[in-house]
Parts: sequence; structure tokens; C-alpha cells
Amino acid sequence: MECITLYPLWWLLLLGVVGAGYFYSLVDRPLRFRRMAFLARCLTLVMIILALCRPYFNRRIDAVHQIYLIDVSESVDLNESIRALKDATKRTKALRSSDSSDLFIFADAVRPADPVKTLAMLEKWRDTVADDRFRRDTRMAEALRAARLAFPSGKVRQLVVYSDGIPTGEAVENELRLLKKEAIEIRFETLSRIKQPEAAVVDFIPSATKVYVGERLRLKTHLSANVPMKAKLRLLNRGVIFKEQSVEIGPTNENNFAFDVVVQAKDDPLWQVELVPEKDRFPANNQMDCRVAVSGQARILVLHKTPRKMRSFRKALETQGFSIEVRKPLGIPTSLDKMLGFDAIILADIPATAMNQRTMRNLRRYVKDFGGGLLMMGSENSFGLGGYYKTPVEDVLPITSRFEKEKETPSMAMVLVIDKSGSMSGDSIELARQAAKATVELLSARDKIGVVAFDSQPFIACELVTASDVGRIQDAIDSIAAGGGTSMYPAMEEGQRMLLSAGTRIRHMILLTDGQSAGGDFEGISEDMAGAGITISCVAMGGGAARDLLKRIAEIGKGRYYETMDPSTVPQIFTKETMEVSRSAIKEEPFVPVPVNTIGFLGGIHFDKVPYLLGYVMTRVKPTARLHLTTPSGEPLLASAQYGLGTGMAFTSDATELWASEWMDWSGFDSFWAQVLRRCVRKDHGTGISVKVSEEPNGLRLKINRTDTALAPLNKIKWRAAAVKEFGGEQTLNVTEVGLGKYELFVPMTEKQSCSIQLLDSDAGATKSVSWQRSYPKEYRLSTQMPEALKTLPSIEQQSFTKKDHAAFEYLPARPLFIFLALLFGILSILFRRLG
Repeated sequence: MECITLYPLWWLLLLGVVGAGYFYSLVDRPLRFRRMAFLARCLTLVMIILALCRPYFNRRIDAVHQIYLIDVSESVDLNESIRALKDATKRTKALRSSDSSDLFIFADAVRPADPVKTLAMLEKWRDTVADDRFRRDTRMAEALRAARLAFPSGKVRQLVVYSDGIPTGEAVENELRLLKKEAIEIRFETLSRIKQPEAAVVDFIPSATKVYVGERLRLKTHLSANVPMKAKLRLLNRGVIFKEQSVEIGPTNENNFAFDVVVQAKDDPLWQVELVPEKDRFPANNQMDCRVAVSGQARILVLHKTPRKMRSFRKALETQGFSIEVRKPLGIPTSLDKMLGFDAIILADIPATAMNQRTMRNLRRYVKDFGGGLLMMGSENSFGLGGYYKTPVEDVLPITSRFEKEKETPSMAMVLVIDKSGSMSGDSIELARQAAKATVELLSARDKIGVVAFDSQPFIACELVTASDVGRIQDAIDSIAAGGGTSMYPAMEEGQRMLLSAGTRIRHMILLTDGQSAGGDFEGISEDMAGAGITISCVAMGGGAARDLLKRIAEIGKGRYYETMDPSTVPQIFTKETMEVSRSAIKEEPFVPVPVNTIGFLGGIHFDKVPYLLGYVMTRVKPTARLHLTTPSGEPLLASAQYGLGTGMAFTSDATELWASEWMDWSGFDSFWAQVLRRCVRKDHGTGISVKVSEEPNGLRLKINRTDTALAPLNKIKWRAAAVKEFGGEQTLNVTEVGLGKYELFVPMTEKQSCSIQLLDSDAGATKSVSWQRSYPKEYRLSTQMPEALKTLPSIEQQSFTKKDHAAFEYLPARPLFIFLALLFGILSILFRRLG
């Protein structure tokens, strides 16, 4: 018998008090009964004290509980896993009736395994290459921990692990020590690794992480293969094959190769190596990335619906040392992480409808929080004409799309015909109301506006009135609520009635719907309006809209047809259409720029020799912006403004043959644009901040050194840090000071594949951006070796388990026995005191 604690034995000192009571007792009883009562009282006290010590008995047992862990990760030959499953099932069937067992499979997690169902599942996996997240890691430490906690008490504990011995998660050494400490016997059966031909890129390392244009760069890569094979090794930049070589790789070869390149201005910081083997099991491990920053070379992204028109602009800037990439609207980076690969972005001829709200918000954050530059040039798809009124992009720009029309500009009447059926409920009707209200704001006081909503019946939200009373008209628009069917024809009749009585030179209807309308003579009414000089533009929202009908109405009505699957773009469509109809935002006439504030970044440009520009988009400058060039009538031509950490700029004319044909032949064309862009591009505000990134199982750890210009450490920095992850997710981070000028932060990544981390020293205004991209899972690294702690474990064939008999103990509490004895002796004490 043993006790859990011996501290209560101090209470035995109370026996002295009991003894004193015996000698001074006044009880008149025979001596022998007094002595026996005293002895019983002492034994009662001893039994109570021993019960407080929580005694227990050890009983030897021979029952066994065995747990089998079977590795089914991608690196294991599944034929071996199937063999292990059959072996484990056979061993569990051989156990005695008093024994018990558990069977688990493990990879990225631990799962209970039913022998029949698991065997069928493994056979299915064996014959396919499934992109199963469960099999893309070997979390052996977690599996050992789960098994340790799954053992029941009161039985001999035995553990058998079947695996190739290549863990990819936590180190297993600590779990193995705990298993030994808790007397859990463990046997390790080694499974063969994958036998199908397989090759992998193990490492891809540049000779330098920062180079200059024209510098020679060596990109070294280490490959691996489990059988000899031939392959092609490619180096890619910007998704294009840069170089290629044929290689022979195998399990015994060194498999080290390299590419030598001379870095050009147009090269992207992201380099990729791709292995194309003859035979291969997993494509996931055939590619790896690395980043090489190009110093002294600003990377500019230009977006234009016709990239060839920017050819002269691109050549002019390349002669000035810029790296220019021109893309179509579809090439706009949708994620902030991809935007950060450029120092400035130019929107030359791309409407707001070509990007969604998330992309525009990312552009705003790219400038505000990450110090990027954004320049918009004038075109038919820029500023208000492009639908940028009241968008996140306009927030960045130094100008606003709204402007006062010239007095001679003819007034316009516009009727908005908006679907308010039940399918428009929620965000759709709210965005339609926003679009209508933005349209009202863009009209001048001389223009007229009417709003007709429709479900199964037309609802006149606002009769045709002058647009001067903006507040009353917008209140009327807010009264539109969704509900009912869809009948568009009566609403078009109401709109026609209003426009026929307008008495203005320009009469236009915008028609919006997201569904199929009840019948009506749509072609007839469209022809009637066209004959009366009324134009019609149509917006089809969502996949259920009557697209063919709307296209036909817009064609007959000599207007434009818009189609969107994203309701958030509707306000941009309406504002673009409003500006397009009036055409008052464009002024096409030859003019010479007038310098206003050219000191500094435009110094050296002789504006007295500047040729004519042929047109521009009329805008208004914001109060906080700096105006550098104007038109002769005073409208802004070139303006800039600080927006957060970055710069927003606007050039209301353009750089193509549209309005700048004479400028393109001007000798100062390249110098002018180079000086404009040098003001716009992201500046290096990261001097004195160095960052080292290390990858951990659940995320990234950044170690930051902060120094001043004399390289002395800076302490107590007030950091602001945020991680922008793929698909636009953002997370605020905490930076911890760990030493003199040394700081750390952790970025949880879980399943995310890439992110950009922005660091800001709030006091000094110093910033640093760090980009990271996850490599393929470690499960596919063929060169990984088995840890020594696993190599030393015996296998079940080399050493059988300890003899079961008397190998463990069952612990039985003895406290009830002592409590019973205390009661018994207490009763005897009372009896002896009463006898005599």
C-alpha cells in the first residue's frame, strides 16, 4: 500500500492531547474498559489521519491497450500503407479478450480508422493523384501526442507507428521523451517512400537579393529525383520562359544547376524556376520562386485599352531609365500584393467599369498605406467620362470629376428608368439609388432630370425637373423600394412622355434592369424615340437580365449597351454615361500649357517652346492639391497631391496621338514625363530598416533592425504594421521590442499562399514593405532525411513488446477502508465507556 501524500501525518501529534485526557479523565469505569476505550479512540484518530493521506493499493494487471498509427501522407508508397493497415488489423485480432486497441491514420491530422472503409479509401488514393489537403503534410508529432492522450488508464500501453519517418510539422523528439517518461512502449516500422518516378525542385537561391540594372545575376537551383531521368529546366520571368536547359537528374547525382542572367530594366523582381521531367508523380514540387530587387529602376505599369498607342510613351520613358509595362484593362492587378510589384500605376485609357470596387479600394490603399504612385491621363475613359466620380480612385487623385459647364454648352434632359422588382432587393436597389443620385450631382442647374422606377407598374419617383434642387430629387430617389414583378414597357412610355416635352437639345434615357420583362413593343417605342432625337442606353445587371432585348434597344436608340455581373459597378456606369452623353467634359481645341508651379520637379522644361496639345478633360482641382500646369482658360492640366504615404497625379490631356500628336515629336517629351513620374513613383522611405523573414509552422516571423543614419540602434519605436494577404484580406500586427534596436512580429498565415507586410515608423515616417510567397509543402521535398530520434526506435520485428504478465499496475483507493475502520473503532470506544 502507498499514500499519495504524507502531510496529514502531522496530525498524529493530537495523540498526545488524547493521552492527557486519559490521565485526567473523571470517568468512573473499570480500568480495563477505560484502557480499551482509550485505545479505540487513538485508533479512530489514526484511521482518520491515514484516510486523509489518500492511501491506495497496487494491483498487478496484464491487460494491454495497443494503438496503431499509420502514415498515409503523399510521400509514402500507399501500397506500404495498405500493408501496414493489414498488419495492424491482423495484430489487433490476435489480442486477448481482456485487451483492447485503437487504429488511426495520420498525415496533416489524425483520423480514427475503420479497417474496411480505410482500406477501400487507400486503394482509391493509390490509383489517383488527388489534391487532398489531408495528405499534403506529415504531422507526426501531433499524431504521437494524440495517441499518448488516447491511452486508457489501468492497462499496459503499447504504440506502433508505421511511417517513412519524414515529419513536416513540429519536431518529434519532445513527444518521444514524453512517451518514454510515461512508460509507453513504442515500436517503429519504416514504410518505403513513393516508388513512382518523381522529381522536385529543392532550392532556388539567387547570388544576391538586390542588384542593379546591367548586373550579372546567378540563380542556383538544387533538384532531386528518386530514379534517374531526363528533364528540362526553365527559368521564367513575368511568366515567360527566359532560359531553358536540358538536365539529367537522379538519386545519386548532385543535381545542382545554375542560370546566369544580366538583369534588364524590364525584368520582374519575381524569378521562377520550373522543372519539366520525363515522368513525374506530383506537379506541385516542380516550381519555386525567389525575389531579386532591382535597384535604381522604377517599375511603372501603364493600363490602356489599346497598348500599342502607348508605344512612343514607353520608349521615351525607357530611355530615361524606367521599366515600363503596358497592359490592357484585363491586366490590372486585382490584389494589393501584385500592385506592390510596381512603383507607380498609370491609368491612361481604362474606365472605372473595368475594375470592381475591391480593386479600386486596393489602388487607394496602394497609394495611401504603401506609398505607391497613381497617375491618371485624360481620355474618353478617364475622370468623370470613365465613371470615376466618387470612387476610391478619385479619392487619390488631386482633381474631382465634377465641374461647372460652360454657359454655351447646350442643356440636357435625362430620364432614368430603373428596375425595382423583387429581384432588385438588397444591395442591387441600394446601388441603383446611389447611381441615380450620383447622376443628379453631375448635371448642371440648366439640365433636367426625371426618374421612373418600375415593377409590374411604372412608379414616377421624380417628374422631369431642373437638376438645381439636388436634395429634393435625391430624396425622391430614396423613396424607391424593391418589390413586385417586371414590366419595362409602361415605364419606357412614361420616360418617352417626359423627354418629348423636355424642350432641350440633348434628350437621353438610361434603362437599367436585372431580369426578363413582360411583353411590349420595345422596338417600336425605341424607333419612335430615335426618330424624335431621343437616345437610349441600356444596362444589363446580372446573368438573368434580358441581354439580347437590351442590346437591341440600345442599338435602335443609338446609345450604348453595358453589361455587368457586379452590382457595385452600376454607379460608375451611370456617371460614365452621364458624362458621355453631355460630352461637356471634353474640350478639343489646340492650346499651349500654362506653367503655374514648376519649381522643383519640372525645372529645366522650357514651356515657352512646348508645342500644342489638342484636347483635355475638364475637371476641378481639389483645395489640397498643387496645380503645376493649366489650360489657357484656367482648368487644371497637371496637378499632384500627397495622399497618405504616396502621391496621386492627374494629367487631363494624354500622351498618345489622340491629343498629343505634336508633343510626341517634341524633343522634351521624354524629359517631361520622366520628371513627372519621378515625382509620382514610390520613394525609398525604408532607410535604416532591415528585415529578416523566417517561416514557421503556422506563419512568418519577422526580425527587424532599426538604426539611424549613424547605424546606432533606435529604441521605443511606435510601429504600425499590417499584413495584406492574398484576395485582399488585411490583418493588423503587433511589433514587440526584443533588444537594442531589435523588434519582432509574427504573421499567422494558415492556408494563405502570399502576403505583403507593411511596416511604418510613425515618428520618423520611415516605411518598409516585405513580400512573401509560400513554397510548395515540405511533404514533396524528396531530399528530406529521417530524424535520428526515429532511427534509434526498435521495430516490432526486431524487438517484441515486453511480456504482458504483471507489466502494469491498477491503482485501487484504500480511503474507504480506513474510514470504515475509523467508524468501527469510534463505536467500540463508546461501547467500552458504557460497559462496566
